[in-house]
Amino acid sequence: MNDTDSDVAYEQLECVGLDNNVSRLAASFQVKLPYGYNGGLCQAGSTEYVAFWASGWDDSCDWSYLGTAGVAVHDINPLPEGGLCYAAVLPVDLTHQRRPCKEPKELRVRAVLSWNIPPSTTDPDAHPVWGNILDSHVQVGPGVAVPPGTVTPLIGALGGIPVSNIYLATGLTTPTATFALLAGSKPADPYGLGRPCPFASVVSVQGPSYPGYQYRIQVKRSADINWTSVNNAFTVWDETGTISTSQVASGDYFTYLPEASNIDNVLAVWETAGNDLWDVKIDILGVPGSDVHQLQLHNSGLSASIDIEVFAGNCGKFSVGTELAGSFVARDDAGGQDYLASYSLGTSPFAAPAGALSPTGGFVPTALPPGNIWTLSTGAMAPCGYTINVTAVSRAIYNSSPSYTELTGSAGFCLQIGD
Repeated sequence: MNDTDSDVAYEQLECVGLDNNVSRLAASFQVKLPYGYNGGLCQAGSTEYVAFWASGWDDSCDWSYLGTAGVAVHDINPLPEGGLCYAAVLPVDLTHQRRPCKEPKELRVRAVLSWNIPPSTTDPDAHPVWGNILDSHVQVGPGVAVPPGTVTPLIGALGGIPVSNIYLATGLTTPTATFALLAGSKPADPYGLGRPCPFASVVSVQGPSYPGYQYRIQVKRSADINWTSVNNAFTVWDETGTISTSQVASGDYFTYLPEASNIDNVLAVWETAGNDLWDVKIDILGVPGSDVHQLQLHNSGLSASIDIEVFAGNCGKFSVGTELAGSFVARDDAGGQDYLASYSLGTSPFAAPAGALSPTGGFVPTALPPGNIWTLSTGAMAPCGYTINVTAVSRAIYNSSPSYTELTGSAGFCLQIGD
């Protein structure tokens, strides 16, 4: 439904949807005119309010009011062609809405846009003076079904990846794994090739919040028996991104914060080491049961080296036009598995001409040392001192974000005119 019976000359909702990655309802709206918003950017301006409702929230057809988001707007003159587009975003707790993969949960969501006066919180059909009403259907991402009023220990994401995108048996990401908290749902594999990725350095533990309860995060190597509590202090941020809270454990237990105070639902920050397969567990004080997931760590193993094979007897000096060759290694192996994301070859301070250097990169690990062969035609290169470089990039997810460690190996040579 797109109800535009109200005045939409100034602003109008265009789209409403659900971002499962970050548990947010979002509504986009267009500001159409350059005036009427109580001042420019150096003045107070005014507020566009968007109230969100959902039908099916409590498994009934009735509308449930979920909350209202406000967005500051101003007079912008001249206005770009097509107006200005804004987004109103409301965090929502999907803990009690999720269902298993074979039982998809669909919601009908409604957004009500109103300028300067918040929409009704009791009547979803109340028309604003300026604005409109827009409905859409969304699907809630799958997960463990937790009935309303029930408290269940749950881990939602590890290392920035939803646990549904991590194989339980291997602790590696699935081919379609994406990061949970990034717009655009960036793939776990930095090149989108669907390769399994392990985890490195700091691993964040995220999950639904049950304010008033206390929880404990524990880890152990999968081959071990005893658990160790992750109880180091960490900082979380509120929904505005401006107010932080330091989470400090009481013994081994942390206290759940309201979602508005911990917008990313971070439960613990685990500083990892080594390359083992680990178990991660959450339990809630006074609540039966626990939730356990496996995670493959990979904190070492990246290697990059390169050499020039025709080096003997010439002190690394070659005449322009010499065909150079050598071998290089680019690997990220540990425990019999290689997690290389990519490698690249190049020369500095000046890049080799197009087609002169082969290869220039790849996504498959090289052979074991001495590695693969490279060649360089120097005929079109200027006389200078050079290095030939190989950079290897790991696909181990570093610090729970789409950042990946890299390592560079180099060998030097000099090009000169004549002998």
